[in-house]
Amino acid sequence: MPKNNKNNVTIPECGDMANDTQKSINALKKVYCQNITDAENNLEKLKIAFESTEEIYKSRERRLLATRENYQLYVNTEVSFGSQLMQANDQIKAGVGNFKTWDDALAGNLKEIFNKVKTLKSLVEDLWKSKAALLASKSHDTCSDAEWSAISPKTDGDEDDPCNEIDQAISDLFTMPDVLSQDVNAIFKSSSDIIGIQKFINTGSIVELQQTLYTSAQEFDAVLVATIASRKTELDSYQAELKTALAARTTAILALYDERSTFAGINTTLRKICCPKCGCVDDDGDGGRLDKCFDEICKICGEVKGAFVPPPQTLTSNDQHQ
Repeated sequence: MPKNNKNNVTIPECGDMANDTQKSINALKKVYCQNITDAENNLEKLKIAFESTEEIYKSRERRLLATRENYQLYVNTEVSFGSQLMQANDQIKAGVGNFKTWDDALAGNLKEIFNKVKTLKSLVEDLWKSKAALLASKSHDTCSDAEWSAISPKTDGDEDDPCNEIDQAISDLFTMPDVLSQDVNAIFKSSSDIIGIQKFINTGSIVELQQTLYTSAQEFDAVLVATIASRKTELDSYQAELKTALAARTTAILALYDERSTFAGINTTLRKICCPKCGCVDDDGDGGRLDKCFDEICKICGEVKGAFVPPPQTLTSNDQHQ
């Protein structure tokens, strides 16, 4: 009965055990039977090795693809957002600096106006409380009647007389300082309020906010750049590991295919070696018994020769001139 192994390879039993040729064939057959058993075992081991290298390759491929995608996300973010943020931040910093310069200049101008209004207020109060009051008291002083008569002469109602409005002018001298004092007080209070408003705006806080934004933007961009560098290093390392895994996988595939070829060759040999019958042997023909075998071997020789013809050599310029 034929024997079967794990791969369902049928090893035929050979009859006619008595002749010496068959005994030699059976002895050789035992060698090939052991070889096919060894090939089976090697084939199983190579299958396991291939599956292991395949799993390692796929795992490293997934890791490389995920890292490359993450790396590209950081690169895109830094290019489209980080660099623009830094450029915009520089423009904002310049704008805030100009605004602070203008605000400081405005504060100086407001302070100067306030001091001038304060001086004016002091002068107007002196004019009102001192000079106007003194002039009013002199108008009622009998010792000054001659002077008042000189500056406010009596007119006869002549409309063309330039002294007709002297009394009104003198009255304005008494009352105008009071009006001016009220106006200057309002101006003084307004200038003080404007200074308070300008201080309440507090542009210094804007400068602090801008500096915080500038520092944070720098830190953010630095994180992006550092992460990109780190991911690039990881990416290069993972790519090298993937190449190594791919090389191991390729080696495992070729070793597996090679062992399959060996296994198939041994299997075919076992089928042919037991009780061989050469179909090319011609016992009934007029020619030689092995002529047909010779022809078939030559035919195989021709096929092999055609299959492995070396590629034509390229002629050099020296060869062409010869």
